[in-house]
Amino acid sequence: MAVLPDLAGPGSNQYVRKGPGRHPAAPAAAQPLVAQAQPAATQLCSQIWGGTCQVPVGPPRWSHGDHPDLAAQRAAVSTRTLSPAAAAGLATSVSAGIRKSLARRPDCPAEVLGQLSQDKAADVRAEVAVHPRCPLAGLERLSRDQSSGIRQQVAARVAARPGLPPAVMWALVGHPNAEPAAVRVKMLVARRKGCPAELLRQLSSDSSSKVREAAAKNGRCPQEALERLARSPMPATRIAVAANRSCPAPLLEKLYRDREVLVRKAVASNRSCPPHILQAASRARDVTLRLAVAGNPSTPAEILDGMGRDSSPPVLLKLAGNPACPPGLMGQLAGRPEPIRAKLAGNPACPPHILGRLAADPNVPVRLKVAWHSGCPETALRQLADDRSPDVVLAVAINQSCPPDVLDRLLLRKNPELVELVLKHRKLPKATLAMWQLTH
Repeated sequence: MAVLPDLAGPGSNQYVRKGPGRHPAAPAAAQPLVAQAQPAATQLCSQIWGGTCQVPVGPPRWSHGDHPDLAAQRAAVSTRTLSPAAAAGLATSVSAGIRKSLARRPDCPAEVLGQLSQDKAADVRAEVAVHPRCPLAGLERLSRDQSSGIRQQVAARVAARPGLPPAVMWALVGHPNAEPAAVRVKMLVARRKGCPAELLRQLSSDSSSKVREAAAKNGRCPQEALERLARSPMPATRIAVAANRSCPAPLLEKLYRDREVLVRKAVASNRSCPPHILQAASRARDVTLRLAVAGNPSTPAEILDGMGRDSSPPVLLKLAGNPACPPGLMGQLAGRPEPIRAKLAGNPACPPHILGRLAADPNVPVRLKVAWHSGCPETALRQLADDRSPDVVLAVAINQSCPPDVLDRLLLRKNPELVELVLKHRKLPKATLAMWQLTH
């Protein structure tokens, strides 16, 4: 076997990496000798490692521990555009960090994501699980991951993913109850709008009360499951059933007789609650029930009108913010104390004539809500543009219903913040904008 001379000289500690071993870096005076010895060095490397190795000629080209292939892969995975062929090559990188970065890329091809779903690194598979382009086969594979820790981490992220197919939902809830994270996964699945009714029926009988409660809140939960859950000894579960808009009227009537006031409140807040229950709750002694009726957008107008004589300020506040509040009652509430008037001014259904009346309110919070209102009439906006409160004037400039002539007026103000808002307004005339840019 050929033996290489010590070309580095005594005391040399310079090392570079190339291939599987280390070799002393030769000083400049020894470069010709290195070139002559290169064939022998190649043969020696072949005998030791079973491959070829090039003896470095010249100074080191990279630092210890930084392989040039990995450096190129890091640069490639960070580029703005990545071809499918390059992505397929990066998927076989020895670096888990590079494969993880690849799985994070929005343009990562579905075929590559399917390959990465079998990756040995949990972090890589977790990134694949939340990628919007991950193929169905990859999702199903991740939902049946063999490792308990990996399955718990990935399954929760898959369960929260939008557009999850039913087959994956069924696979996700197949975890044993002994796994702590399985409860969270089942809860996420039970909350999904697209969860199949049969799967919700199964989850409604789960050993975890949190899972049963999540199933009870789902609008697709079968009626027989809701009836069974309504008999639960857990108040939180009965509240979830009472708040479900798919809950049938007979069951809501039964729940309104529940001993827990919070269950009865959930019934009165339910937009599917029958009118006769709402009528009874609107006259209840417990203010909690009256508050629920006053804030329910499905409460009939005649019931809300009757509640306008309620002596409780919180009930009147709820009425003022209810979009179903009748215009006649809104007119009455416009003469109530300031918090009620401010709540009324923020009601999206508040009529223009009442907003115009509230635009002259002596309290700034009321006028500010009027200036913010998308339905505020132009006459009120013109009035509020000269308001003494700077906050009200700023709200007028933000309001997308503000007329162009008011914007022209506001542009002449010395307030930089106000001018900036006016310049961004969609109704500002182009001629005004061009003139302002020429003069400033």
